[in-house]
Amino acid sequence: MRGKRILIWIFAHLLGFLALPWGIGWGWAGGRKHEIHLAGTPYELHVYRLEGREAKSPTMLIIGGIQGDEPGGFLAADRYVDLTLRRGSLLLVPRANFYSIIKNQRGPEGDMNRRFRDGAVRSSMDKVVEILKGLMAEADIFLNLHDGSGFYYPRWESPQRNPMRFGQSIIADAALYKHPAGDRVLELEAMAQRVIKKVNSQIHEERHHFHFNNHRTLEKDTPHKEQRASATFYALTQHGIPAFGVETSKDISDPRIRVQYQTMVINAFLEEMGIAADQPPMALDPPQLQYVLISVNGGIPLAVPDKETVAVAPGELVEVVGVVANYQRGITADLEGLGTENDLHKPLRVRKDTRILVRKESQVFGQVQIRVADQPKSVRSLQTQEAPRVEYFLLDVNGEKRLVENHGRLKVVMGDIVRVVDVLTQGIPSDVLQVNFIGFVHEGSGENKGEDRGIPIRTAKDLIPRYALDKDGRTYRVAAFDGQQLLGEMALELEPPRLSYLVVGNGDSTPAAYGEGTRMLVRPSEELRILDVRTNVQDNLGVTLELKGPVGSLEQGSQDWLLRVGQGPEASGELLVIRDGLPMGRILIQRL
Repeated sequence: MRGKRILIWIFAHLLGFLALPWGIGWGWAGGRKHEIHLAGTPYELHVYRLEGREAKSPTMLIIGGIQGDEPGGFLAADRYVDLTLRRGSLLLVPRANFYSIIKNQRGPEGDMNRRFRDGAVRSSMDKVVEILKGLMAEADIFLNLHDGSGFYYPRWESPQRNPMRFGQSIIADAALYKHPAGDRVLELEAMAQRVIKKVNSQIHEERHHFHFNNHRTLEKDTPHKEQRASATFYALTQHGIPAFGVETSKDISDPRIRVQYQTMVINAFLEEMGIAADQPPMALDPPQLQYVLISVNGGIPLAVPDKETVAVAPGELVEVVGVVANYQRGITADLEGLGTENDLHKPLRVRKDTRILVRKESQVFGQVQIRVADQPKSVRSLQTQEAPRVEYFLLDVNGEKRLVENHGRLKVVMGDIVRVVDVLTQGIPSDVLQVNFIGFVHEGSGENKGEDRGIPIRTAKDLIPRYALDKDGRTYRVAAFDGQQLLGEMALELEPPRLSYLVVGNGDSTPAAYGEGTRMLVRPSEELRILDVRTNVQDNLGVTLELKGPVGSLEQGSQDWLLRVGQGPEASGELLVIRDGLPMGRILIQRL
């Protein structure tokens, strides 16, 4: 490396600049408090409490990053953490689903915004949801910040601008709502329209104007039944507070503009609630790395600048104890090929050359090389032997990595392709263990050797139901053994693939959404386009349509499906939605 590694004798003086996953929170002067939950895990959760000087003033809860591929929301929420308040209080959770943020995915272990139901707490994600529910009980209003698809508009204009899109809208579950436990009527639409009026006056490009989007979630014929398990619906119906989803459009490619729009909406809601704050700046500085603080075998940390190299002996323990950068929040360090995406404060044994990638959210903005030198281990590498254990299972679901803690549970959709990649261990190398997906036998091997890592498993076809943990054949066990000793296990739960609705249009009128089991009336010689298929399958992988009955023909195009209605007398049929041979749902078709 250029120059020598710098020993951190003045370690304490750097604490104010480090991104360190301490397991406790600390307070600030002037009505500030910082809480850390699930410290050191992929779902580490930071909660910031800001209180104004005036007592008995309203409290606003702002959550960003509940879905990790929506940076406009979590970057906007983060900008309010360092505010001072004159009046009112803020509860801020900028990165609700930190694991999905660093993976830059909607939800590597499922959609967190579909977990707000009363039920068993089975995973780290569920623990986060329970914490968020508790914060809702403290709030007078709730904003959930998102980036959404396309541009919402009350009338159909194009596939990207129509009533089924979310972007550039403020979403509520109803126009008016009266909680059963009280007499207060919440005028959600009126409140949102006042905010929209203020915000749109600041946006010069009319195409980017916001609109009120009433999901009518409580009504029987809502096209958004899935929202009944969302955070806003829970806050509204369980706690009786106004709750809104703030959606900026993913089609606005510059995330800085999306953050500006989110900031405008938040500021307008603050004004609506009478919360007085010093507004955050509009500009975003790029992240810059100064040092990565690295401890080798528990020794004094070394301050290693960006793009430098650290030499270690084979098998030594390397631990990233901190990052010195111009941002403190949303920072992770990934010892590539080892551990998880967030390896801060995790000693990991290094046996070959690798590197430490430093990220802010999903953006890599610095790195340090780790070179394994061909030299004997030093005395400092001798450590007390830890009890061997499995900490995490690493799986691949349809090409995306999922991390499951020991004794955890992962939900997938039947028909997904699952592969057990490896287990993350302490005190024992993972390659000496046997990892067995119980209920699966590899056809190519001719025998069950009990080692199933690296083998693609077709969950709709390859599993043996009699080995399932439940009588329905939906839950299976993955176990890791050292000889006959069980060191870790997890459960894989299969959800049936389900159709939510189809969006069908004929080019002359506003497209309609047809839910599972509903009836669609068609005319002879009519041509209908199936513009969208909404299911619980990510990216509709493996989902196809099939037409049954003498009502016409079905053709698949590059962007949609074309249903050509035949001529002749009245006839009926079914439009089937299928995945890997499994029926997901159907729409009844009646030719008039």
